[in-house]
This record gives sequence, C-alpha cells and structure tokens, in this order.
Amino acid sequence: MGILLAGLLLLAGLFTGCGELAADGIPEIIEGRSVCAECGMIIDDVRMAAAWRLPDGTSKVFDDIGGMLVDGYKNDELSAAGRWAFDYGTGDAVPVGSASFVVSGDLSTPMGWGVVAYVREQDALDLAVSLNGHVLSWEGLVNAHREGNLRVHGHDMEVDH
Repeated sequence: MGILLAGLLLLAGLFTGCGELAADGIPEIIEGRSVCAECGMIIDDVRMAAAWRLPDGTSKVFDDIGGMLVDGYKNDELSAAGRWAFDYGTGDAVPVGSASFVVSGDLSTPMGWGVVAYVREQDALDLAVSLNGHVLSWEGLVNAHREGNLRVHGHDMEVDH
C-alpha cells in the first residue's frame, strides 16, 4: 500500500510539474501536425508561423502571422506579451516585441498575409528591399492591421511608416 501511495504521489508531482512548464514559454509547433487556431489548417512551415501563450497558460499557434493578428483583433488582445513569431531565415522563435516584420505583396505565406519576421533588422531590410516591401515593428504591424492597411491574399498592401 505504501509503494502504491508513493507512486501516486510521484505521478501527481510529475503532472503538476508538467502543468507548470506548459503555463509559460514558447508554444511548441510541430510541422505537419500542429493546427492553426485561426483557420484550422496544418502548419507546414514554422518560418511563417506565430504562437501565443495566453495568460491562463494555454497556447494558440498560427500558420501565418496574419492569423495571430486576426485572432488578437477579435479578442481585443494585441499586446506583444506572450507572443512569438519565427525567424524566416532560421526558424528560431523571436518575441514579437523584438522582431522586425517584412510586409510585401510578393511574399507567399500560408494565408496570403505576406508577413514574415526576422530576429535581425538587417535581414528584414535586405528582404524588404528585394521584394519592394516594408519593415515594421510589432506595434507598426498591429497599427497597420487596425487601420485596414494590410490586405490578405497578396493584394496591394499599403503601409504607412
């Protein structure tokens, strides 16, 4: 009986520990398996994806950075806290507050928003120049979306600096 009780206590401790780990940090995206919270499609390329850890510890993942903008707009929560994009060159997670976003109608992203992120601003500037695009901060991207200046599916994108 004592061994059974000790085993149950050990399992309870493990599950509690796992719950704490799940309450913070970058949500995991498994290419080919994770499902976008906005459109329900499978995420095939993490370099164009985004993720959000909600204040209650649950997470949402998106196949396109624009999907996270739409979700945040619907839920009136567009702060940078608990949000990540993934570097278009490396696939590494970057907090949106320190990312540089490239916006271009010539970028093909899963839902057509034409937005990718970079950790290094110079990488973003280089891509933007090659695609006749713009580089924005998270705040600039949110403002462009709020003002209706980002258009989905590769249509003309008007971005005020």
